Amino acid sequence: MRRPFKYPLSTLSALALAASLWPAFAQAETTLRWGMRWDFSQGHTYAPLRNPASYPGANSLALYNGLTRLDPTNGYAPVPDLAESWTISEDGLTYTFTLRDGIAFHDGSPVTADDVVFTVGVAQDPKHNLQVQADLAPVVSVTAPDPRTVVFTLAYPYGPFLTNVGFAIVPRALLEPELAAGKVLNETDFARAPVGTGPYRFAEFKPGAELVLEANPDYHFGAPRIDRLVFVLAQDPETLPLRINAGEVDGGIIAPAMAGTIDPAVATAISYKSASTETIALNPPLPPLD
Repeated sequence: MRRPFKYPLSTLSALALAASLWPAFAQAETTLRWGMRWDFSQGHTYAPLRNPASYPGANSLALYNGLTRLDPTNGYAPVPDLAESWTISEDGLTYTFTLRDGIAFHDGSPVTADDVVFTVGVAQDPKHNLQVQADLAPVVSVTAPDPRTVVFTLAYPYGPFLTNVGFAIVPRALLEPELAAGKVLNETDFARAPVGTGPYRFAEFKPGAELVLEANPDYHFGAPRIDRLVFVLAQDPETLPLRINAGEVDGGIIAPAMAGTIDPAVATAISYKSASTETIALNPPLPPLD
């Protein structure tokens, strides 16, 4: 039987995948198996506080929420997420966020302003080498006057700030003890069995094989219509179309040149323009570039 899923050929942004997981994504199947060409054998692709614009962070978007999120129906403008509202001072240097009432982490503990302050501190700590550190460069202080209020003070007005506070908020009570013991974020047990606020909860991780997430029935934007989300490792780009045709996975990203390898009786291959980019970064201080 031909599956109703469609398979993008170009690079898929994390936001596009994440949007497909929310309640608006209506399919009869209760499990979606998504093929990935990235090796998450070390669990690093779902560690929190990665750059939410990178595809390997797509499963992080299923697990976590930020103060804001981007609305794909409105030009990807920032809209409320964990924060229900905010105000900005006239000089553009002070942002005051009010958290939604009653939001909990997957372990049932409440999300508080203290968790936000803690998360910002982790993100700004250079020893963790996190991609969001640069996004928070203008922040000179962040405080929690009460459990539902977070106040950011910036060194200078910064236009992208509302977008940049969409990074994952993590529970201080679970992560702080490991960091206090000297671990960096990617080495923590938390990064391999994470607890967030997102539409999906961590269920199981099989190194080099798959990551299994289960729907969060208490998600603040409504429970997802897909009960289980499975990220399947298909590191060889030639393997993924074969696994799609065999029914082992329901979807994934394939190279445009491989469109003809998809069995039309099994799945539909589509292509579309994407704003995603791929880069190669060089480190000049290291040999042989020094």
